Amino acid sequence: MTTTTMRLERPPVRIRGVRRVLLDSAYALTAFPISLAAFVVVASVLATGLGLSVLGVGFALVALAVLIARGFAVAERTRLRGMLGRVAPGPRYLRGARATASCGGSSRPCATRRAGWTSCGRWWAS
Repeated sequence: MTTTTMRLERPPVRIRGVRRVLLDSAYALTAFPISLAAFVVVASVLATGLGLSVLGVGFALVALAVLIARGFAVAERTRLRGMLGRVAPGPRYLRGARATASCGGSSRPCATRRAGWTSCGRWWAS
């Protein structure tokens, strides 16, 4: 016997009228300065990292630029949730050795600690 449970979610509250216009205007007017700051910070750290990658120090700066961009994306999703009044789903990021990789069409855990890239990245090893 199989039992199923139903989650009852309430529908999102529809905001109308002047309040909706104010929320949309506040979101639109604050989007440009935040986006401009995000672009300037990420582009400058990324360009510096790419320039210094010849010395080896730049790889850390490139990783830092990716993390900064990821932080700005989280902040933007938070702003979007506040404006829409409902949850905006975030992406699922891969995390280290526990991440799954597709190996030959099947999805299985990647054994990066033992065998390195040879167990998952057969595209270059073959």
